[in-house]
Amino acid sequence: MTSSRVTKVIHLIIVAVFLVISFILSIFLFQVILDRLLLFQFDDAFLSISLRILLTLILFQIFWGIYRKSLIRPVIWITGLLYCLLLLYVVMVKVPGRTGVNLNPFTLINDLKTIPFYPISNFLFFVPVGLFLGYVFQKNIPRILFLAGFIVSVILELIQLIFRLGIFDVTDIILNGSGFAVGVWLFVLVCRN
Repeated sequence: MTSSRVTKVIHLIIVAVFLVISFILSIFLFQVILDRLLLFQFDDAFLSISLRILLTLILFQIFWGIYRKSLIRPVIWITGLLYCLLLLYVVMVKVPGRTGVNLNPFTLINDLKTIPFYPISNFLFFVPVGLFLGYVFQKNIPRILFLAGFIVSVILELIQLIFRLGIFDVTDIILNGSGFAVGVWLFVLVCRN
């Protein structure tokens, strides 16, 4: 065997090992942490399996990045698009019927006191979307991209209201848009460093 073939075989073995470790770690993380915090609210098998695959891809990319000091572009794209689609699925696929309007931004304070998981998760779930779109527009991040999260959030809230898929909530717009903007800002900060 030539040395280039040996190197390719070694890289394939390392990739396989990283994938197996990532999968096992994702199962462990879901079992210990996320099933208790998040998935008890979603009895959806599709979402549960998809989130485990997503976490496996993210962990694999982290391990590969540490090992090779670079990332695999197709895995970034697949992970980013899968995350955005799953987030859209979580936001839009609900049982129709529950609707309403909350235009009071100060209810956020009460939500943080009584049910802190919901506002914090609304913020954190949109940070990766901002990171991904920062990556997509990395050559020239337009200033409007920081506002795009607020615009998309308003559109999602309007769709929820029109199709009776949830409550039009101004605090969701604030939290989702802020999380998105922080994600873009973090990408810019990481790229500069």
